Amino acid sequence: MGQNTLAREALMLLPFLAGFALLIIFGLPLLPKVSILRAPFDPPEFMFASAWYYLPKSADILFQQTLAARLILTAANAGYRLRQIMIGMALAFDGFTPTYVIRFTCAATLFGALLPYLYLQAHHGFRWAYALHS
Repeated sequence: MGQNTLAREALMLLPFLAGFALLIIFGLPLLPKVSILRAPFDPPEFMFASAWYYLPKSADILFQQTLAARLILTAANAGYRLRQIMIGMALAFDGFTPTYVIRFTCAATLFGALLPYLYLQAHHGFRWAYALHS
C-alpha cells in the first residue's frame, strides 16, 4: 500500500469514525435495555455494555484491521497467491472460546477468508473490511 493510498484511506475513514462516534453518543442510548431474563446463560460482555464501551472498541477494531492489512499485504508481497492467503487467514482467525465456539469460529473463519479478497481485490477494501468488522 503506497503512501498516497494510505493517506487517502485514512482521510476517507475520518467521516466513518465520526459517524460511529455520533451513533454511540446519541443513537445507542435510545435502544432499550437488554433483559437479564432473556439473555443467554453466559452472555457476551457487549450485551450489557454501556454505549461508551463501543467507542474504544471501534478503535480496537481499527487497530486489528491495520494489523490484518499489514499481514495480508506482506504475504502478497512475499509472493503468496490469493487463495493461499485466504486459507491461511481463515485458519489464523479461528477462535477457541469455549462457550461461543461454533458461532465465533464460523464467523472468524468466514471473515478471515474474505479479508484477503477485500484488501487485494475489492475497491476500497480496507473500508469494507472495517465496516464489516464493526
